[in-house]
Amino acid sequence: MASIYLIRHGQASFGAENYDQLSSLGWEQGRVLGRHLARSVEPGLVVGGNMQRHSETVEAIATGFGSGLPSMQVLEGLNEFDHLDVIKGLRPEWADRAAMMRDLADFPKPAKA
Repeated sequence: MASIYLIRHGQASFGAENYDQLSSLGWEQGRVLGRHLARSVEPGLVVGGNMQRHSETVEAIATGFGSGLPSMQVLEGLNEFDHLDVIKGLRPEWADRAAMMRDLADFPKPAKA
């Protein structure tokens, strides 16, 4: 059976002139992930958005992975999305921010919710 792995881009350069590029930590995150994936995954397809941090993350993963990682196919629909829309789609009652904050405060460890 096929598997789908959803991977978020590495750490971007917050506060830098070009936020979209990976930070040095983001590059290292990609290389570490590539080494990990190389031990257990044989990807048939790699898809990502067309933002710089997407392509740099795949480049870093490829460095850690070694040969055999397919070239990334670009799908612009994977660029930016409104995270609040995603949350509301999963938990419609959280369209009310106050309700969401109350519910999250009730979790045993809100920071891990």
